[in-house]
Amino acid sequence: MSGGPRALVVLGMHRSGTSVLARVLHELGANALQSLLEPADDNPDGYMESAEVVSLDNRLLEAAGLRWFDQAPMPPGFFDRFAVRRLKRRALQILRDDLPSSDTFVLKDPRFCRLVPFWSAVLEAFGATPHWILVLRHPLEAERQTRGAARTIVLFDDLLRE
Repeated sequence: MSGGPRALVVLGMHRSGTSVLARVLHELGANALQSLLEPADDNPDGYMESAEVVSLDNRLLEAAGLRWFDQAPMPPGFFDRFAVRRLKRRALQILRDDLPSSDTFVLKDPRFCRLVPFWSAVLEAFGATPHWILVLRHPLEAERQTRGAARTIVLFDDLLRE
């Protein structure tokens, strides 16, 4: 463990509770980046996501030929490309400029699920120790709401195998 700050990095897909968890961590004392996205109708309490980080993460995915909802794996060697190294410098600058001095801070963007190697390297270069927090939503929430209706349940691993 480094002597630098601890980064609480919230990982989870859209609508999985990541915003709530990030907000709780912030309310418990973890600093957040200052350039947070504005709340919206679908998330009136706010996303706890930095507009700068979201923009950078979208650029990363675009450089890989992907969008946030794509299921395809990241291209081999992608995180070693020159363009990615340039975006790593930008990510470091965002952390330096937008993060209050802190022993503990929280980062959250659903795109992180695809970009863990990138952000791991950024946080190491920043001198922070990441602590990855995975948020999973129980599948029975959807199951209960569809009882009595025509439905099919597909396991992701089975889908890929078939």
